[in-house]
Amino acid sequence: MDDRDASPRLDPSQVVTEQAVARLRLLHEVDRGILAGRDLQPLMTDALAGLVTIVGVDRASLTELDRVHRQMRVFAQSGPGGFRSPLVSLDRIVSDAWLAAPVAEAFPDLALAGDHIKAADLLIANGTRSLARFPVIDHGRLWVLAMSAREVRAWSPTEMEILQEVAPQLVIAIRQASTLAALDEQEARLRRVLRQAANPMLIVDGTLRIDDVNPAGIRLLDLAPERLIGASVDRFVTLGDGPMLATRIRQVLSELSDRGPGQVYPGTVVLSARRIPVAVHVSRLSSGASGTVLLELVEIGADVRPPGAPPGDRA
Repeated sequence: MDDRDASPRLDPSQVVTEQAVARLRLLHEVDRGILAGRDLQPLMTDALAGLVTIVGVDRASLTELDRVHRQMRVFAQSGPGGFRSPLVSLDRIVSDAWLAAPVAEAFPDLALAGDHIKAADLLIANGTRSLARFPVIDHGRLWVLAMSAREVRAWSPTEMEILQEVAPQLVIAIRQASTLAALDEQEARLRRVLRQAANPMLIVDGTLRIDDVNPAGIRLLDLAPERLIGASVDRFVTLGDGPMLATRIRQVLSELSDRGPGQVYPGTVVLSARRIPVAVHVSRLSSGASGTVLLELVEIGADVRPPGAPPGDRA
């Protein structure tokens, strides 16, 4: 027997290890993409394409089931050849093959569950013959991550483990991306409001440098915006007795919480020729691993609204 004719045999443990590493890389790339602000739709499409490569199937799709309107929304799929429309009627698509038992238990009105395809031609009209799926219930929303193949095949325990690990992580990533997008919009809206505020306000980033200043702040500090933006805030504002302003700002940033009420401290605005006593209101402007801090300055004795009050209020 000629050993040269023998086909190379892969070590099963090596295959499992390679799949595990690839899975971790996939999830890491998703996290990086979200933090970098990538568009969610192409990011999820790339992730599903990676899943297809890891497991060795024809297609992967991530869908959300809308039980109220009896529709399934195709959020993303690995590539062409899958669902032809982003919206599919549940009456046409939901069959014993789509929904796993956990879905049926949580949603009795979709209590069609099973592990085999009874009517593949009605399930997907593109030749699917094998389907593995995992449901994820997240904040009341029902998602299904599915892998499909054109040939009849069995799914190994390792492949199902990959599906069950990737599915909830992708759904969590979608929620995180949506939250970050909402926070970005909230911060942009707050910046627009701040420009109309009566009190001087400074937005300070994690490096303690001034990121933005409203017109009232420009008038108080008596400097052109280009000299303020990027400058260290402690050049212009100091606190009285107690921790330094930089310490207070770092404390606020470390809390990772929403803006909240903030805290007011006695302080001083330091100008070239004089010092102005102020009350300094320190609060977080946005949530997340990185963020910005809002400093609101109120001259002591000035007839303006108290620090931290809604924009329309007056003292």
